[in-house]
Amino acid sequence: MKTLAKIFAGIIAISFLVTILGKSKLNLETWDALDEQAQRLSDSGHYEQSVPISEKELEVARKTLLPNDPQMVTCLNNIALRYDSHGDVARAEPLYVQALAIARANPMVRAIEKATVMDNLAVLYRDQEAYDKGEPLFKEALAIREKEQGTNHPEVADTLHNLGGLYAGKGDDAQAETMYVRALSIREYALKAGDPALPNTLRSLGRLYDRQGDYAKAEPMLKRALKLHEGILKPTDTDLAFTMVSLASVYDHLEDYAQAESLYKRAIGIQELAAGEETELATALNNLGLVYQSEGKLAEAEQSLLRSIKVREKTQGSDNAELGTAFSNLAGIYHDMGRSSEAEKAQQRADALSQQDAG
Repeated sequence: MKTLAKIFAGIIAISFLVTILGKSKLNLETWDALDEQAQRLSDSGHYEQSVPISEKELEVARKTLLPNDPQMVTCLNNIALRYDSHGDVARAEPLYVQALAIARANPMVRAIEKATVMDNLAVLYRDQEAYDKGEPLFKEALAIREKEQGTNHPEVADTLHNLGGLYAGKGDDAQAETMYVRALSIREYALKAGDPALPNTLRSLGRLYDRQGDYAKAEPMLKRALKLHEGILKPTDTDLAFTMVSLASVYDHLEDYAQAESLYKRAIGIQELAAGEETELATALNNLGLVYQSEGKLAEAEQSLLRSIKVREKTQGSDNAELGTAFSNLAGIYHDMGRSSEAEKAQQRADALSQQDAG
């Protein structure tokens, strides 16, 4: 829920509207055209080419509008969202902050637009693990939405779901469960069939239960999430792969290795074809390797771990913490294979990476 509808005139006072249309109609048309051009480039995989177009769009808006004009909230949010969707936090954050400052200061900005900017900025902070910054924004946005839209509105569920993700990230499982359960109850009631938001919340809650070791709750939630995603998403969608990995983890913990192996393989097949999924691919390969180890398929386990390490070194460098975990897992496999010298070398590499990360 990182969107804000483009509202060029509908939320502007009549006096402002007359000034803008009489003075700057051409600029507004240019602004709209630039926004569409930048979005097309961004959506088609040409993000870097979209950046100067977005910057020009913002320049036109600043020249056309008063600094606290409600339309500036829309412009700043939409450009920030474009940057944010490509992980360009350095460009996105200040624009969200500016948009929120205008929304707070100008009573002509509708409360829902203000809540949307809060949600977007809070998600950015959550994803950066800046939980102390994100939590109050989510709470404020939630209070606004419940007042303006009612407690059972789908966008209330969106904020609850995202706040649940923040609590899960900071390890507050009780609060995370509360938020996810509330979001799920709304989405079960309010959403149309085929809306991916419902299986997304089922997956998040199922993953939380898996982490808590409550597999009796986790398995049916994740099975339902997977069934719904299979009916909604394309067979090559990486979100489908993520749900498969989530359910595979439960089967791994339940020692149902055949089910876990099958799901990990399906997920890997999707991730191998998708650009930008290297980290998730490395994790799935690592986990599949451990399943093979549990099944006694040590040769397959070794190959899966080696592939995981290769992918992680290529995409994340040779000194990240996850790489240390992979080397430690590889050491365990070599130990089981009776290859003590290779096990020792792999564990030494793991220990060195662990010390480096701690330092």
